[in-house]
Amino acid sequence: MLKSSELLAPRGKTPSKLKDGGVIAMVKAGFAMWNPNAHAVMRLPMGEYMDRRLEDYLVEGLASWSPQRIHCPVPEGALAIAVRHIKRSVQLPALFLQRRGDDLELQGYCLDEEEGASMAISVFRALGIALAEVGLAVRRWDETVRQGTRCRLIRDGERGDLSLLDGLGCSCGWRGAASSPMEFGGAPVEDEAELARVHTPGVGTIDSLCDFLSLSPEKTVKTMCFSDRDGKGVIALIRGDRSVSLDKLSAAAGADLHPSSDDELRDLLGNLVGYLGPIGLPEGIVLFADRSVEGISWAVVGANERDYHLTGARWGRDFSAPVADIAAMEPGDMCPLCGAPLFEASVTPLATLELWNELADSEPSLTYVDEERKRARPFCWTIRVHMISLEGAMFDLSSLPDVVSPLEVSIRFEREEDEARAVSIGMKLESEGLSVLLDDEGGKLSKGTFPFPWDIAIVEEGVELRRPDGETESKDEDGVVGEILKKRPQKNVIGGYKKTPFRL
Repeated sequence: MLKSSELLAPRGKTPSKLKDGGVIAMVKAGFAMWNPNAHAVMRLPMGEYMDRRLEDYLVEGLASWSPQRIHCPVPEGALAIAVRHIKRSVQLPALFLQRRGDDLELQGYCLDEEEGASMAISVFRALGIALAEVGLAVRRWDETVRQGTRCRLIRDGERGDLSLLDGLGCSCGWRGAASSPMEFGGAPVEDEAELARVHTPGVGTIDSLCDFLSLSPEKTVKTMCFSDRDGKGVIALIRGDRSVSLDKLSAAAGADLHPSSDDELRDLLGNLVGYLGPIGLPEGIVLFADRSVEGISWAVVGANERDYHLTGARWGRDFSAPVADIAAMEPGDMCPLCGAPLFEASVTPLATLELWNELADSEPSLTYVDEERKRARPFCWTIRVHMISLEGAMFDLSSLPDVVSPLEVSIRFEREEDEARAVSIGMKLESEGLSVLLDDEGGKLSKGTFPFPWDIAIVEEGVELRRPDGETESKDEDGVVGEILKKRPQKNVIGGYKKTPFRL
C-alpha cells in the first residue's frame, strides 16, 4: 500500500504570483510545483501520472479516427513524418498525435478541404464530449483569423487565470470573440432619396458628421482604407456605428492587413482622410462591404472630395461591393444564439482547433499522387489540447474524475492508534482491486485531503467517507468498503487501457 510519506507530494503551500484557482489547487494537492520565474507548472509524480491517464482517456475517445502516436524531436514535429510517409491518396486521411511541451497536439492530413474540415470538426466535437462526460462545463468558441477559422473549447475563467482570453458572453451560454461570426446586423431602411452633395467643412469624423447633420451613426457608411505588406490597398465599407474586425477583413482579403498610414492612403487615394466614400473610387481597388451595409436605402457617405459628403446614398443604385462579415462584435450586440445583449466575458481555452497548418501549407515536399496519378497537396489541420489548463480545470470539480485520478481512495488518520484501522480498510479495498493511498502524515490534515474520488478519514467516533460528489457521511468500516464497491465504475479500465496502481 502506497504511503503519502513515501511520495513526492508537498501539500498545502499556496504558490506565489499564481492566480489560477484550478492550478493553485493542483499545486496545493501535491500534484505540481509552480515556478514563478519561468511562469511554468512543473508536474510532480502524481501530476505526471494524472497527465498520462488524461491523455489515454482523450485518445481512446478518438479511437474511431485511429490516431497514430509519434515522437518527433525536430522543430517541424509530425510534419517531418508526414512528408516522408504520405505519398498516395490511399494513405489519407491520417491523424498523428504528439506532445508539444504542455500541449497534446493532433495533426490531421486529408484529401481536400471538405474532408479535412468535416474530420477536424468531428474530432473536436468528440473531445468536447469526452470533457463533458467527466463533468467539465465546456463551451465552443469560434473566431475568424487571417488564416481561416479557429475554434476553441473553453470554460469560464477569472482574471489572473493562465492563458486567459477576453471576449464576449451571453446569459444563454454563448461565448465568443470580437472576430466571431456575426449573424445579426442589417441596414436601417429609409425612404429612397436622390443622391445629394452636401458641404461639410471641417467634418472628418463620424461623431462630428452626425452632429453637423443631426443624424444617428447607423445612417452613415464609413469607408476605411487598409493595406497589405506590399502596400496594396483594401477598402472596407461598414455602418458608422460599427467597427471593422481586422481579423475578419484579412481573412476575406486573404492577406495580412493593417490600417493604412497617412502616407499609404495618400499614395492610394490622395489626401481624403475623413471624406472617403464608396462612390467614384478608382478602378482596381479591392472593396468589401460588411453585412450591415448591404441593402441600405439611405445613407451619408464620403464624397471623395475634401469638405463634402453625399446624402441619400443607396445600395445597388449608387454603390455595391462583395459582402462579407467584417464587423467586430461588441458588448451590447445581439447574441448569435438567442438575440440577448452580449457582455464582456473572460474564458480559459482548453483546446484549440485551427483549420490550417502554416508549416505544412508552406512545405513544398508535402504532396501525394491522387487516383488520376496527378500530384496534389493534402489539406492539413491542427488541434492542440492545453493539458495544464485542462488538468487545472479538473481540480475545480468536487474530486478528480476516476478516469484521470492517480488513485481511487485516500485514507487519512491523525492518531497513531488509528493506523491499524486505516491499514485494515486499505487492505480490504486493495483486495477488491482498488488503488489506495495511505495518508500517514498524521497531524497534517489541515493541509487538505488528496482530491481522489473517495476519501476516508479515521476519526475517534468512527469513519467519515467523502464521496465523488463531495458529500460526506459517517459509516463503520464495513459500510465504507461496501459503499465504495457498490458505487465504483463497473470496469477498472480507462479508455480501454487496463488501469495499474500508481507507483513511483
